Amino acid sequence: MYTLKRAGAFTIFTMVLVALAGATQASPASKVKDSQAADLVLRNGFVYTVDAKERVKQAVAVDDGRIVFVGSNGKAKQFIGPDTRVVDLRGKMVMPGLMDGHIHELSGGRQLTACSLDYQDLEDDQMRAVIQECLDSTSDQEPDGWLSVEAWLAQSTPDPDKSILDALDTNRPILVTDTHVGLANSRALELAGIDSGTPDPPDGRIGRYPNGEPNGILVDGAVGLVRDLIPQPTFEQDLASLNAAVDALNAEGVTSIMDASADEHTLQLFEALEAQGELTLRADFALRISQAEAFGNQDEAIARVTDLKDRYSDATVTVAPNINTNTIKLVLDGLRTFPTQTGALLEPYYVNIGTEAEPEWVPGDDYGELYIPHNNLFPLVRSLDAAGWQLHMHVVGDRATREGLDAIEFTRNGNGPNDQRHTLVHIDLAHPTDYPRFAELDTIASVSYQWGRRDQFTIDGEQDYMGPERFDRLYPFQSLRQNGAFIAWGSDWPVDPLSEWRSLEIGVTRTNDLTTDPKYTDPLNASEGTDIEDVVHSATAGTAYQLHKEGVLGSIEVGKLADLIVLNQNVLQVPPGEISETKVLETIVGGETVYSR
Repeated sequence: MYTLKRAGAFTIFTMVLVALAGATQASPASKVKDSQAADLVLRNGFVYTVDAKERVKQAVAVDDGRIVFVGSNGKAKQFIGPDTRVVDLRGKMVMPGLMDGHIHELSGGRQLTACSLDYQDLEDDQMRAVIQECLDSTSDQEPDGWLSVEAWLAQSTPDPDKSILDALDTNRPILVTDTHVGLANSRALELAGIDSGTPDPPDGRIGRYPNGEPNGILVDGAVGLVRDLIPQPTFEQDLASLNAAVDALNAEGVTSIMDASADEHTLQLFEALEAQGELTLRADFALRISQAEAFGNQDEAIARVTDLKDRYSDATVTVAPNINTNTIKLVLDGLRTFPTQTGALLEPYYVNIGTEAEPEWVPGDDYGELYIPHNNLFPLVRSLDAAGWQLHMHVVGDRATREGLDAIEFTRNGNGPNDQRHTLVHIDLAHPTDYPRFAELDTIASVSYQWGRRDQFTIDGEQDYMGPERFDRLYPFQSLRQNGAFIAWGSDWPVDPLSEWRSLEIGVTRTNDLTTDPKYTDPLNASEGTDIEDVVHSATAGTAYQLHKEGVLGSIEVGKLADLIVLNQNVLQVPPGEISETKVLETIVGGETVYSR
């Protein structure tokens, strides 16, 4: 049995007594045979099964970590014995646990305890105030200790450069990041040896002043030029961060994840957490093959990840959470938002040839970047497919989306059909002629709903640079669904704050509920929103299918593992704009309560 988690100041054993408004009760003595009595019966609820018929039932029974009954309150009585824990749901909603199929949980855990800007929309002086407080609280690290600052909302800083950080009262090197974009102070650039003569890395860009001097902005691979100098957390520190991340995810109702860019260190941490009985969610991993490996000896790269799989991946899914990997992560492009603009496009980014007061936006000559050209990508994808791997490919621009689909088509033509379930992830932009190709090529679309809203990224960083025709096609999630694509879901935390239910809400509303600025309050391409049933399906059964686990997870059906969540409100019935207010009352993994409010 794995360890129950803490929530707030009380243990689960204490809180389960007050969970669901005192609804847990001891079962009365009955004539139920011991062989039929279940460990747990949840009754008097709205049990949304997410099965093929989207049925709603009243009760569910769990024994030895698996679902043994789904049906009416009356028939549930046959599973209640003297030792059965019975929960009167009092009408509360039960559904399968959320399955986050694209996440960076270790980075998220580090962010929970690091110096963080929390993705706030901050003016330069406000940003400096937060960072200065972090510096002051770690003054023993002067003058040479690195300060890493997380969760920067880069779009909130109109013209970021190193002068913002150089004005701080410190001599320490500083790197501020928002995952894909970094801002370094002069000391950090100096230590990294970045100057006017430093070339851009092949998978990124160094921001520069007109005279060629670096301005502190680092994009994608260029961030690593500085980040690689920062001392890494110890194994014990990372284990604590991972534990914090798992706790936070359980509180959001997440029962399964797929780490979207894992390495051996990540696998070792999860192995340790599992050995300690502290792993309270199911973990899959997409092992990353780097751009350098794609350009180099691809056979060696495949041998490396195969060795990791052989040493760390469990062969089967068990009742208690364990770790599995059969997926490879490839990054095909970067980001489309200004000033990054490394997302690969079929047509160029727009540029303003007018003035700020009287802009004139026209196509420029920058198409973004394909990080792995097709002459490297196509044989790599075909070889991985032949070796039994599932591909998980990052694509944000329409050119990258097409390149990923073309690589899968090339592979299908060479290797023949199979059940690998290759996945393109994000798909912020795709050409309409490519929408039906997802279904034609049996390719899953894994989406992050929260990006489909008006905010600093889409309005300030994309609208003018995309041009009106492309802007009206951003985040085409419903178009993909209507063209037969199988939709899965991933939050990409910590690229955004951890708010799983807000992500699902935006999948329906396409609106930004975190602002009153009229520039951002209207829906973004409202026709690309869908209904809550489709959104819930993508975050449960959809991701289960992506992970090849639909036989044991993703819906509430007899024989499947009991990964369940109890909610404070019925997300199928509340107004769509209130879905983000959902609170998880209890999270159950393999029949064990791992979180309770």
